Amino acid sequence: MGTAGKKSKAGMPEKTANDYVEEGKRTQEQTARSLARSTKLVHDMEDMGAEAAVALRAQTEQIRATEHEVAPRTGSKRAFDTQVSVNGGSLLCSLCMGPDRRGCRLPQ
Repeated sequence: MGTAGKKSKAGMPEKTANDYVEEGKRTQEQTARSLARSTKLVHDMEDMGAEAAVALRAQTEQIRATEHEVAPRTGSKRAFDTQVSVNGGSLLCSLCMGPDRRGCRLPQ
């Protein structure tokens, strides 16, 4: 690489045309390796994205199935809570109906 005798003004050996060609080849090889690594990363990310999409689809289906299963029970629970409130209030009122309000837990 370089010439043995010729030196530039800065004291460095001057480059020949062959030196520039070799440097260009090294740069091309480095660029090709870098491009290959980048391409592999892109393919890996595409695969990872596809796997994530499949997992998300499965989770979405699980959530939908759970919602479908829970929705009727939620409505039944609301109806049950309403009945308990109504019947519980009636029960309290009937306990308080006696002349001396025995058994009444309401403040007197």
